[in-house]
Amino acid sequence: MLTDTIVALATPRGQGALGIVRLSGAESLQLAGQVFRGKKNFARVVPRSAMCSWLEEWSIPR
Repeated sequence: MLTDTIVALATPRGQGALGIVRLSGAESLQLAGQVFRGKKNFARVVPRSAMCSWLEEWSIPR
């Protein structure tokens, strides 16, 4: 069984009105809580679902 957490852009890079980021893996909900803003409860996310939020560029862990 794979245990990696994967983050991938699902839309072309560059400026646009919308960007889709796909997250998968054991730490994906924790990561989403760190880099997305808004009052989202990522612990209650249903698998294989979509959410709308804003990405905080300056808070991305390095």
